[in-house]
Amino acid sequence: MDLPSCISNLESLRALSLRRCEQVKSVPPLGKLKNLRVLDVFDTVIEEVPQGMENLVKLKFLDMVEDLASLELLEEFGGRFCDLHNFNKFMRSLHNYEKDWWYDIFVGQLNIDDGFDDCIPKQRRVIVEDYTIEAATSIFLPRGIDILKIRSCHGLSSCFVDNFLSAVMDYFFKRLDLRDQRL
Repeated sequence: MDLPSCISNLESLRALSLRRCEQVKSVPPLGKLKNLRVLDVFDTVIEEVPQGMENLVKLKFLDMVEDLASLELLEEFGGRFCDLHNFNKFMRSLHNYEKDWWYDIFVGQLNIDDGFDDCIPKQRRVIVEDYTIEAATSIFLPRGIDILKIRSCHGLSSCFVDNFLSAVMDYFFKRLDLRDQRL
C-alpha cells in the first residue's frame, strides 16, 4: 500500500507516525512539509528514504529502521543525537551493515552552525560536544571512523579516558580531538 500523494501538501503537518503500519510500502515526497518535527516509519516495509528529506529543517525525531542494513542504498548520513544512549542504539543497529558509507554524526547540544560544514569533503566523523559523560558510559563507534572529537564535555574522568582509549585501539583515526573537557 502507498500513502496518498495528498500527504505531500499538508504543509502545516508537524508529526507523521506510521509506526507498525506493516502494509505501507512507500511515502510520497515530503519536501513541502517544512513544519514536520516527527517522522516515525518504524516497523513498516518502506525500503527507500522519502524524497525531500533534506528540506525537513525542523525535523527533531526520525525513526525509520530497526536495522540500517535494510537501507542498502544508503551512502551518506548526517544527523544529531541528543544523548549517547540513542547514538549507541543507532550504532548497534549497524552491526550487520557491511557497506562503506560516509557520515557526519553529532551527539549532545551542538550548535549546528558550528558543526555541519558543506565545504568539508566526504568524511567519517563523530563529534560529542557539550555533553555530560557518566563514568560507566560506553561509546560504540562505527567502523572506518576518520575523525572523533569529544569537546567541552562534563564528567570526563581519567578512568573513562583510559578505558575508552584502550577500547578504541582497533580504530585508525586520522584525527582524535579531546578538547576543553570539564571534570
